Formats: sequence, structure tokens, C-alpha cells
Amino acid sequence: HALDIQPLVTAEKDAEYKGLMTKLYVESAEFEKALEMAAVWEEALKVKIASYKEDETDKEKKKDQDRVKQSVSIRAYCCGKLGYKDAEYFKKAIEYIEIVEEMAETDKPEYNIMLEKAQIYLDMEEYEKSLKVSMELIEKYQIFAAYASAQKAYSRMWDAQGVLECGYQCIRHFPE
Repeated sequence: HALDIQPLVTAEKDAEYKGLMTKLYVESAEFEKALEMAAVWEEALKVKIASYKEDETDKEKKKDQDRVKQSVSIRAYCCGKLGYKDAEYFKKAIEYIEIVEEMAETDKPEYNIMLEKAQIYLDMEEYEKSLKVSMELIEKYQIFAAYASAQKAYSRMWDAQGVLECGYQCIRHFPE
């Protein structure tokens, strides 16, 4: 069992262990445990980042900063899944997504997290917000897969013209 090796983990590998445990909980669909472990992982990463000396390479520090962003993304994902049991988790998922968006480099937006945001807004029945995110992905970044999310939003808004237009765009961009 993965928890049995925790006493054997060295201080240098503590953050990596917590990251692996977080991912293991996600893969096991134990979203409450993954949510908790992701927060613990983030704290371990922040301690590790703070311990870097100035002369150490920025490459390792950058990797750990990316892992912090990943831990927040995982919390957003888990909250999105838990939102089906308790709608308050959907709100928390959006908060985590907004943190990830703030952490993203300005020239490298997080497309996957934006798609997830559009889906969570659909699940929250906030169709206009979902549509806004989807259209931003399409118009600003040419992420044409967002037409599928937009089509769902239009469908739930009972907008037949929007459904048909998005369906046409899906066929146009993904003919196979």
C-alpha cells in the first residue's frame, strides 16, 4: 500500500511523494482525499521553493512552481467532480480555476482549465458564463473544441440557432 512507504520517504522527496499520493487519490476517484492531499502537496512545494538558494538553478524552481499550479488544478478538478454531490464545490472549483488562470503565463493560457471552467459553469446552470468562456477560447485562441461546450450551453438555453451554428462549426473543424 502506498501509505506504507511514507515513513521511508526522505525530506528531499517529501513533496514528490505528496504529489504522487494526490494523483493516486484522483485516479482512484477518492476526490475528498485528493483535495486534502493536493493542499498538503502545495504547502510542501512552497517550503521547497522557499528553501532554494539564489545560486541554484531556476529550472528546478520553475518546475516546482509549475507543480504548485498543477496542485491547484487538481483541486479544481476534484471540486468539479464533488460538485455533483454538493453544489458548493462547483463554486470552489471556479475559485481554484481563477487561481490557476492568475498563475498562468500571459502568453500561455491554460486552455484545458478554461474548458473545465466552461463545463463547470454548465453544471452550475450558468449558461451565459459558460458560453462566454467557450467563445473566448474559440475567438481568442482558436480552440475549436470549445464549440462543443458552446453547443451544450446553447442547447440548455433553448437556442436552436446557436446549437446549429456550433454543430456546423464542429463538423467543419472536425470532419472525421
